[in-house]
Amino acid sequence: MNTLVHKAQKESVALLVNRIMAEKNPEDRKKTLKRLTTIMETFFGDLFEKESFDKARKLIDEDGKWFQFLNRALDTLNPNVVRTAVMDLGFESGFYGLRTRDAAKAKYHCNIPWAILFDPTSACNLHCIGCWLRNTATR
Repeated sequence: MNTLVHKAQKESVALLVNRIMAEKNPEDRKKTLKRLTTIMETFFGDLFEKESFDKARKLIDEDGKWFQFLNRALDTLNPNVVRTAVMDLGFESGFYGLRTRDAAKAKYHCNIPWAILFDPTSACNLHCIGCWLRNTATR
């Protein structure tokens, strides 16, 4: 995909995410979340069925457990963590990455997984921060 288009789409989504995070009134959040859903449908509607976006809007309207969970997360979690998770997992992986993966599947005629697990052996000597191997090797 064109990097200019990708940057413009990412910036549009980031602006709405920042606005959602700044709003404290649940009704204002609902409006902006619906706007975000419409933007995502415009950008990525060819990847998902229309009903998926309609169901997302319905979840926002219902004030159900998922909307309450989202509001609680927006009110209590570190804004940088929320923003990074939404942009990296939601936009880059869930939407943009899916389009990239689908294009590669068609080009190479193979199945490409959503995530790849890297599992180093005990012979690894890199000592990366957060690596499970480093944590077990030092015990």
